[in-house]
Amino acid sequence: LCLWSRRSGADAFGALRVLTEADIAIRAALKEAGYEYAFSDAFGFLTSCPSNLGTALRITFCLRVPHLVKDKKWKKHCGQLGLSVAGFSGHGAEDEIDVSCAPQLARSEVDQALWALDGVRALLDAEAKLESGEASDAAEAVGAAVAELAA
Repeated sequence: LCLWSRRSGADAFGALRVLTEADIAIRAALKEAGYEYAFSDAFGFLTSCPSNLGTALRITFCLRVPHLVKDKKWKKHCGQLGLSVAGFSGHGAEDEIDVSCAPQLARSEVDQALWALDGVRALLDAEAKLESGEASDAAEAVGAAVAELAA
């Protein structure tokens, strides 16, 4: 079972709300039929894909960051912000990337959403610094964004 909710713009919580409502309905239907999701106290929700252990939630953002992707180490910079890179979005633009929250185990759905939003916000701040000339390279821009997140 895989549920998707897409939103244009920055309405991540709207997308999460739709998924939550769908999850509640599916759980009710499963319970009525005498079933439930496979869950382990040690690992969280069990799925057919080990990369989705934990909450089984993957929050992915498609971002346009033309200045950041010019740097050969842009994937490393995303990792510094706790984001996992799926690569280019596949929507045809070479400056659009897909990123998601890297850590899933031992984090609630809310923690994952907040972590991803903080990382994406910091990545977009770094892009803005590069675009405005406030930062001379991606390492400087992401370093400033990481410092702001830590503050």
